[in-house]
Amino acid sequence: MKNLIAALLLALPAGLALAQTAPAPAPAAPAKPLASRDEYRTCLRLGDEAVARRAKLQGQKADYDARTRQLQADMKAHLDLKETIKPGSKLADAYNADTEKLNARNFLLNAEADQFDKDILEHNRVSAEASKRCTGLTVSQEDMQAVNAERAAGKK
Repeated sequence: MKNLIAALLLALPAGLALAQTAPAPAPAAPAKPLASRDEYRTCLRLGDEAVARRAKLQGQKADYDARTRQLQADMKAHLDLKETIKPGSKLADAYNADTEKLNARNFLLNAEADQFDKDILEHNRVSAEASKRCTGLTVSQEDMQAVNAERAAGKK
């Protein structure tokens, strides 16, 4: 009797395993509707605007970097003169006035850097919104060709 129970216990899991069926495949995701020509135009425009903003920001950064390097050179030259200036002389007064001008330039550059950081954050925010809106956009060949032809004609 023990052998019969043991045989049944061993056969039971095998029988259950054979009786199981494969799980049904997951239903296919519904087809994403095609975007309209206006949606496609808007996404292309947003992309163009992002490229233009980025180019402007890169230009501002290059200009800022050049002015920063010039200020650093001017400050170094100014500090090199310090040992040659006698306190209380007219040269000392001019030297102090130059120090104030250099400090004002430095303050202005720092303010520009703060604004640049804000501009970068705004660019990143707008670009992320456009990416969220336009990534994965599905457009018909006909609409894509028509909008691209419109854009090409507009650039002439």
